[in-house]
Amino acid sequence: STVSEGDDRPAATDGERSAHAPMLSVDQAMQAITAGLPPMPPRSADDVPLQQAIGRVLARAIVSPIDVPAHDNAAMDGYAFAAGEPATSTALRIVGTALAGRPWPGHAAAGQAVRVMTGAGMPAGTDTVVPQEHVLHEGGAIRLAPRLEAGEHRRQRGEDLARGRVRRATGRRQRR
Repeated sequence: STVSEGDDRPAATDGERSAHAPMLSVDQAMQAITAGLPPMPPRSADDVPLQQAIGRVLARAIVSPIDVPAHDNAAMDGYAFAAGEPATSTALRIVGTALAGRPWPGHAAAGQAVRVMTGAGMPAGTDTVVPQEHVLHEGGAIRLAPRLEAGEHRRQRGEDLARGRVRRATGRRQRR
């Protein structure tokens, strides 16, 4: 057995040490290791093109300057309407079409629906999209097959990434 300097007791063996020493979590062990290290000297930050940033560490957070999506929009092709009004058997008159990048300029009233394509802005007066395969066509009107909850198949403005939200935090290594 080995004797520690300044101590007359024999040093503990590995088996004795693990039986008496408390176990540390990984976080506790990392804190214990890093607590004894001197702080890293500050490094200058470089503005580099995105492809050159791979493998580098962010010096400042990346914050979204915009909402994604930029507006409420249809999550799929179908018909937009106000969900609070129709029962399953109610016919809704089709009053227009909204395309992605080409909104319908009107306001849908009770009993009306607007044909929408995926990504199209939600027309005024609507809050829900019924998929095109879930309607029965009757001339210039539709009948809803299943009852939908308000807001279904509608993506909210900023749902994926809200303006002002941190997208990448300071100190993160950038990967492909």
